[in-house]
Amino acid sequence: MDPNMVGMATAGGGRDLIDIVLIVWFILAGLSVAHVADDAFANNPELTVMKWGWILVTLYTGPVGATLYYYSCNYARIVPWQ
Repeated sequence: MDPNMVGMATAGGGRDLIDIVLIVWFILAGLSVAHVADDAFANNPELTVMKWGWILVTLYTGPVGATLYYYSCNYARIVPWQ
């Protein structure tokens, strides 16, 4: 038995499952950062440092950070009576 294959789940083409999961995560993180950057500089009246802060948070946390950004910075759009 090959010691490199112990405990490894592989997908088609010989790639490990973790490789595919990480590729999908990085793609989602890149899309999340692009969306947050676009929305922060186009629609968010916060200070510039807060805009860059949200971009960095989203860069570190990916789609989770984009979700946090959406619910914290778009409160007026979510709750119309405010």
